[in-house]
Order: sequence, then C-alpha cells, then structure tokens
Amino acid sequence: MAQKSRIAPAPKVRRVEVMPLDEGEAVAVIELESAPPAHWLEALQREMRFTEGLESSAAKVDGCHVYLLGLEPGLGRATRHVGRLLATVPAVAR
Repeated sequence: MAQKSRIAPAPKVRRVEVMPLDEGEAVAVIELESAPPAHWLEALQREMRFTEGLESSAAKVDGCHVYLLGLEPGLGRATRHVGRLLATVPAVAR
C-alpha cells in the first residue's frame, strides 16, 4: 500500500512588525504561534529569492520569531512584500 503524505500546516502568524534601521534598510519581525518546521523555512527562503524586493534579503529564525533582514526602506512597500510572501509560502508535505 502506498504511503500517504501528510501535510504539515504552515505556522500561524500572530503579528508582523516592520521597522526601519539606521543603515537605510528595514527589518520585519514575524511572530509565529509555534517554531516553524525546517521545510517551511526552506520554502520561505526559496520564495524570497523569487519575490521582487526580497531577493537580497535574509531570513533568520529564533524560536517562534522570523526576522527578515535587508528589506527596502519603504515601510508600506516592505509590509506588502512580507504579507505577499507569507501568503505564498504553502503548507509543506512531511
């Protein structure tokens, strides 16, 4: 019998904050309900490489927080980019 793959739901987002940095860039802090699985992080980083405005950004994880570093300084634009990014990162198969 074929093994069925289970879908791990994407972690739920509690809040997103975008803040300017002194260097002329912005950082987004994404608070999740739980620590994200490794496959979700890989999908996030893959989507970042193909998302306009996020190609040169980096994602760092600390527990339930994901930090997107090196965003373009326009806060409204950065917030839209992050929202679209989170909407496109799918649930991943285990």
